[in-house]
Amino acid sequence: MSFFLTNPSAVHTTCRVEHLDGDPLGVRMVTNPGSSAVVLAAPWPRRDALVAGAGSLRIAAYILAGSVELEGTSWAVYNGETINLGQRLACHGRDPSKVFVSSVFVLTSRDPLFGKGHVMGLQWLIDARIERTGRAHILRGARPSRPDLDAATWTGLERLLDDARHGLVALGCRLFEPIRPEATERREFERLAGPAGGDPTSGRDKEAAGSSAFTERMTGLREGATLAGPIEPRRLYLVHRDVWAHAVAIDGNVTIRAGSEIRRSGYATMPQGIQLDRERLFASDIVVEIPDTDRWRLTRDINVSSLSSAAKFVTGSHVHAASWKPMP
Repeated sequence: MSFFLTNPSAVHTTCRVEHLDGDPLGVRMVTNPGSSAVVLAAPWPRRDALVAGAGSLRIAAYILAGSVELEGTSWAVYNGETINLGQRLACHGRDPSKVFVSSVFVLTSRDPLFGKGHVMGLQWLIDARIERTGRAHILRGARPSRPDLDAATWTGLERLLDDARHGLVALGCRLFEPIRPEATERREFERLAGPAGGDPTSGRDKEAAGSSAFTERMTGLREGATLAGPIEPRRLYLVHRDVWAHAVAIDGNVTIRAGSEIRRSGYATMPQGIQLDRERLFASDIVVEIPDTDRWRLTRDINVSSLSSAAKFVTGSHVHAASWKPMP
């Protein structure tokens, strides 16, 4: 599996991804040619199968991750280390404070010298890296202590974590990846919309320019913003009266998917920004009218900032983010 990391220090690498239980979203293991790093991932209910797939690799660092708010912006993680992976994950499975967990990621090494001191150092590096990227809230009783290791060992652990990072991206986990600054997107939209001091267009030309800018902004995937989430995207749907829509939420961004329905009429008390975007949508060529109804259908994906905004945008009503439900 080849990929490019979507960040300024992007590198090209090749990973081998094995589906240990035959399920593309089940227990997966990633290895890199020339590296001892091994990364495993699984849905939290399949942690026993993950342990079985790890085999003798019981000395490991791990990340337990899950969303703690429907908005998708508050991801929580717990990271730890162990010399007995199966026993430790079983213990977490009985812990009521871990009910938020939906995915588990394991980082380990095939190096026969990889031991307790190494995995403590790896956990310390993981904690520092997640804290630096700011992609998730770290749940911890106490900050991991930095073990007393020599410089060569720390260099080796940094290299191991860099190799494991590529595997995590391949598995849909981007906790270690820098978040793309929103300023780039804002400058691009300002360029498309024209100077703030005035617009040389008028009448239909001005309306067309606004609609074009809207289409560029809403359907341009924000230079990968919806692809840069901390974990895998959450697939959601909404049913409100006669409107049905589906969406993907990740990294605080929401993509309303093509095929979703948008109600044409809307409350006059809707936020002005949402009202304006809805009018631009209906003036664009990315929706088609559903005959004999008050609904239009999206023909392309569009991007909005949150599930709350997405719910209001779709329904034209004051609908809460909780209206979005996980896809069965």
